[in-house]
Amino acid sequence: MQAQLLVLEHEPRLRHASAVGMFLLVAGLPTLLVAGLPGVPTTARVVVGLCCTAIGAWLGVRAERAVVVCESDGILIRGFVRSRCIPVRDVVGLRGIHLYWCSPRGRLRRSRLSSFATTHQAPRSVRDRNEAYLNELSRWLDRAVYGGLRRRAKQARHLDDDALARELRLATVAQRWERRLLRGPDLSESTVWDELVTSAATETKRRALPR
Repeated sequence: MQAQLLVLEHEPRLRHASAVGMFLLVAGLPTLLVAGLPGVPTTARVVVGLCCTAIGAWLGVRAERAVVVCESDGILIRGFVRSRCIPVRDVVGLRGIHLYWCSPRGRLRRSRLSSFATTHQAPRSVRDRNEAYLNELSRWLDRAVYGGLRRRAKQARHLDDDALARELRLATVAQRWERRLLRGPDLSESTVWDELVTSAATETKRRALPR
């Protein structure tokens, strides 16, 4: 069963406030600091002001459009600086405001969900809302990623050699990540990835045997 579409974004008033705040911080503060420095040529002040204004406007637009879109085949993370689309099959897990995933070469990567980051100075309502968004994303991952691991383990023997090798790399990285970050150093602890690791490794060994 395919996972349902999930769109996580703040309500318009919070997105507008974030965009304005980003613009004022990036465009206004450096400009004021340069303007207050003695001996800075007027031309330099104008150039700095224009550059900061352009960057602040760009970041403000990015803040306005920040969103996380989860579909059955991929997760789009549009942050304040960059956007990334991560295949669901490459997702390892969620911890805090970071989504961990495995690169095609078997390296553990993470993407920051910047629109859900909060500070202690943020209003309690904003912090609670961000936590609710992250919990909703976690439940979606339970269905879309972890819920399909047993099926992926059964399908391992039907994969071609390249796909099987990638599945084994991902499962091994994910297993190591879960043990290190979520369960501690005890290697005897089971993880949700164990069945996939065992299935992919067994099939890999079987194909390596002489025929």
